[in-house]
Amino acid sequence: MHSTASSFSELSSTSPLNRYVTTLRNECHMSRLAYKVVRWFNDGGHKGKSFDFRFTGKESRGFLKYFMFLIASVMSCVPAGSSSEFHLHVLCYLCLTLKDCVSLFSRVDITTKHVSELSVLCKRYFRTYVLFFGFHPTVWTINHVVPAHTKEMRDKYGMGLGLNSMEGKEAKHIAIKKYSEHTSYHFRWQ
Repeated sequence: MHSTASSFSELSSTSPLNRYVTTLRNECHMSRLAYKVVRWFNDGGHKGKSFDFRFTGKESRGFLKYFMFLIASVMSCVPAGSSSEFHLHVLCYLCLTLKDCVSLFSRVDITTKHVSELSVLCKRYFRTYVLFFGFHPTVWTINHVVPAHTKEMRDKYGMGLGLNSMEGKEAKHIAIKKYSEHTSYHFRWQ
């Protein structure tokens, strides 16, 4: 990134970050994420402030669908044969491996062959991630828990983890409901 630019508007149109944000907006249709990246940069992201963003359904689907567009948008700015280019290739490999893992473990109907394939893919993802980015508990879970739980669901019910629905209420909403039940007096008007 350019250390001389103090706001996003000062970046040149050929800078990798500007290309990335333009791709987010125009090709990936994720204007909310693009806005957050610009705001992060203006609030001190160029000085090392960490980026934080909570993905919702639209951004998650868009990011999964268009992640190669995002990598391609910055690939043209990276010198050929550089370590940055190598890291982008590693990132592509990780994204594709994770996409294949998610495709397998989120199925309702899954075969024994798919379960063993999932185990191999999760190991590849874990080893690559740890080798280049270090240890992370979520990555450990993907390697050790996801294949075992998928195998257990397949053996016990004959189905995959897609059987578990994500339509349940979030824990925070359940907690808020319980707090309101215990603090509100329902029969105060009677």
